[in-house]
Amino acid sequence: MELSVHLEGTMDIFRLTYTLVGQHEPRELLLDVLARRWTARVIVQTVIMHEFPDCNLPEMKAGQWTADDVLAQFGISGLECTYINWLGEEWHGHVTATGIIA
Repeated sequence: MELSVHLEGTMDIFRLTYTLVGQHEPRELLLDVLARRWTARVIVQTVIMHEFPDCNLPEMKAGQWTADDVLAQFGISGLECTYINWLGEEWHGHVTATGIIA
């Protein structure tokens, strides 16, 4: 499900960059800060489900996982998350139900 929006002016986003095994170019996702409650667990799950939509997510019990360890199981490394207050040109796009900006 996608929600169509017209975004202009200030937009608060998280920029996620990471690398997949076997690829040299980093991948990038932009997440709408206001779309959901972004915890480390939710960010890790969002990245995994974006790259592997049909996978089963691993169990992530409190205090028993790290982002790097869980992502490594899927060949994802170097995850960096940056908060951006973006003042950009008018931009027509959409925010998916998962909060990913496309």
